Formats: sequence, C-alpha cells, structure tokens
Amino acid sequence: MEATPDSDIVTPNEGFHEVEVSGENEVEIGEDNDVADLDRVSPSRCQKEACHHKYILTDKLTLCDFPKRYRDRDVLQLAKVLALLTVKVRVGYVSRERPEFSPENLRYPLYTLRGQSIVSCGSGRIWDVEIITPEQNRKCECRGCRASDTPIYAWAYVYVDTATHVVFDNDEAKSTDCWWGYDSPCAPHVILEGVAMKDRNFARDTFRIACVTHDLDLVRRLQGWTREYEELFWEVTNKYDGSEQEVKDNLIIIVSHPHGCYKRVSLGPWESREELSDKRTRYSYTASTCQGTSGAPVFIIGREGWEWYTHAHSWTDNKPGKTSNFSCYRWF
Repeated sequence: MEATPDSDIVTPNEGFHEVEVSGENEVEIGEDNDVADLDRVSPSRCQKEACHHKYILTDKLTLCDFPKRYRDRDVLQLAKVLALLTVKVRVGYVSRERPEFSPENLRYPLYTLRGQSIVSCGSGRIWDVEIITPEQNRKCECRGCRASDTPIYAWAYVYVDTATHVVFDNDEAKSTDCWWGYDSPCAPHVILEGVAMKDRNFARDTFRIACVTHDLDLVRRLQGWTREYEELFWEVTNKYDGSEQEVKDNLIIIVSHPHGCYKRVSLGPWESREELSDKRTRYSYTASTCQGTSGAPVFIIGREGWEWYTHAHSWTDNKPGKTSNFSCYRWF
C-alpha cells in the first residue's frame, strides 16, 4: 500500500475500494432517531442486525463478559467509567460544506442532504470540562441565555470528542446536542447543548465540540470521572503492558449508542494496527458496531501513549462473511 502525495495516510487497497459502494461511515440517519430499545430496531434498517445480541447494556456489564485474561476489576471499572463519559451525539443540521468523499475514498454521509435540517446521530466521549464562575462575568452561551435578559453566569463548557463525519463543522456544532446519561428508561438524560467547534482534523476524522450546561453538580462529577479514567488507564496499561502487541490475545472496549439507542458496550479483539510517520495509529477490529456507533470511544488495552487520547470509531467495510471495523487516527 502507498501513501498519497500530499498526505501520509495510507491509500485504500483494492479490498477497501468496495467501501466506496457499500461501506458507509456509521452515522444513523432519520427523521426520528430516538428509538430507545435496540431490540426494536427493524432488521431492514441494519445489515448487522445479527450482531445486536452481542451488545451489553452498561449496567449489566460484569467480569464474566470479558475474556478470561481480562477478568480484572480495574478493567471492569475502566469500562464503566468510560461509559459514564460517553454521550449520544445528535446533530440537527447538515452543513453545505460536507464533501462527497472522505480521505479514505468512502462516500461521505449526508452529502446529498446538505443544507437541510436532517437529524443524524453518532457517539462521543467527554474529554474535559471548564467551569465558568460569576466572578468571570461571562454569560452562558446556550441558546436560552443568549436570548434572555437574565442570563446565567455560573455554567460550564463540556468538551466532547467524536468523529468529523458525525459533526463536520461549526454550523453543525451549533445544531448539535450531546445526551449524557441516555442509558435506560430509569435514567433521565441531561442535554449538553453544542455551541462551537473546538478542534477538527478532517484527514484523521477527529472532531471536538464545545457544549454548555448549567448543571454544575454533573460537571463536578464529570471532573471526578475524567480523573478516575486517567488513573485507571495507567493501572490497566501497566497490568497489561505489551498485550497490545499480542494480536492473538488482545482486547478493545467500545462504548456507543448503536442506532441512537440506549448506551451499549461491545468487546472484541483488534485485527491490525497501522502506524503513520507521526506516530498516529489506526486499528481494525471485529467488536460489534452499528449505525450510530461512529465517534464512539475505542479503548485498546495495553496500548502505549497518553491517557487522554482515545481512538474513536470511524467506519466499517461490512464485507459479506467477515466485517472489519476501523478507528480514526490517534496518537499511539
């Protein structure tokens, strides 16, 4: 395989060219994506419907769900904390700037619907928070406060990492809501309102959106969970140091909102690891993914690198008989 002249991203080989026709970035599209129960998703809507039973509700996840080697309480707790930081990303507008094809030569989702108020759905991970205090004299940037004579001055940013093909630019970011806690009928969710694009890399398929909320109690809990995630990252990495290189005995953890439904965990091995000249990597894997999984955090146990960089799910080839799924590019 060869790199393109203006980039060190590997050009898809012949096996990947089929994706131009049948492979799609996994963004769930529809007028109403709020069907909560994955079991109610019609098989006609999903070519991977046969794999739906492999998803695990976050509150049902136990040590017994993991391969024997990884039945460790720190691994289980890491998966649960990662789930607490995972959100449903619901976009209400399609940018006029969406391209027809991705750098991978995949047909870019929603291209034919540019400029329309169409709902699409992916997943994302809370990366960090920033509390704004009244002493800073900055009014909240949410739609309600911008239109109000009495705006809130105690609020917070919540930064969410997802994929560029889920939220493409600032226009889409301002029409996005991130649903935290969309886990079950008994768990009311909190809507984090998107206000701006914080960072984007189209070639690597990474995107960071700035959201806002008035719920400072939730924000403080999110702060605690991000710290716990960092601690667990190192605990698990040190325990399984080098297992990332053992292709026959490795594990990834994906937390997502398949088809925009309640949050699920999927587990499985990864198949290959591709490294670019700047040390960014992309993984392929067979853990279950569906439309709506795009942008979801993909945790590779034993990988080297920094704890705050988690790969995100990007695309699938969905070949008959053997489907491979691929992450975006991240460092290490």
